[in-house]
Amino acid sequence: MANVKKRGNSYRIRVSCGYDVKGSQRYENMTWRIPEGMSEIKAEKEANRQAVLFEEKCKNGFSTTSVKFEIFLDQWFNEIAKIKYKERSLDTYEGLSKRVRKEIGHLRLDKITTRDIQRMISALIDGKRNDGKDGKISAKTVKQHVTLTSSVFEYAIKTQLVSYNPCKNATLPEHEKKERDIYSLDEASKFISLLSKETGHKFDLAVFLILAVYTGFRRGELLGLEWNDFSDGFSVVTVQRAACYSKKLGYFTSTPKTKKSLRTLKLPKEIAS
Repeated sequence: MANVKKRGNSYRIRVSCGYDVKGSQRYENMTWRIPEGMSEIKAEKEANRQAVLFEEKCKNGFSTTSVKFEIFLDQWFNEIAKIKYKERSLDTYEGLSKRVRKEIGHLRLDKITTRDIQRMISALIDGKRNDGKDGKISAKTVKQHVTLTSSVFEYAIKTQLVSYNPCKNATLPEHEKKERDIYSLDEASKFISLLSKETGHKFDLAVFLILAVYTGFRRGELLGLEWNDFSDGFSVVTVQRAACYSKKLGYFTSTPKTKKSLRTLKLPKEIAS
């Protein structure tokens, strides 16, 4: 039977799991934190319920571990990320992982709490950019770090190494939405008119920019276009790939970002001609 002991605003739950090869008794431990506002009576009942569930998990092979987060992060990259994500996304996650390793990599996977994640978020908010530009890390980039960390914990839950994800209750900084500065119809018309007059070494760039205005394709999709992607006298264009870059592979082409990105568009006559 599980041993349940209250410790401040949490309960320590310990389950005996027999003996190891040396004859020493083995225990598995977990900590259940009392939700804010829950009465003492309800907390005790819930702690006992969690103890029963934890004991059942232990019987089915669940095991806590003393592995450090950075070690399990490497396992996540090898066992999940390399299968699930494309090379460009892997590059992004590799970059994000550097700060995550610095902040929580040294901590035991099963001992990391929401408070540890919150400390990491605070450190990221105060941190400097890695690209050499002035200013601090954006709220969007902070969220990406936490998303990576959360993905690692979700895998740890699936493999029964931990019982909860400490990222779920963390508070993220609000993302400031910047208003986009876009051309008016008159400005766009004048811009295209000027581009249409370009010749020589600037012609390729002019074509690129005109296609960008008319199609709304992403930069990588435009750079990934080939002659055979145009049909019906250049009046129809189909996105079939995107140009990408990674530190390992350099420049290469790959499938577009999403399935919906595979699309065909009819171009105006003035562009096709």
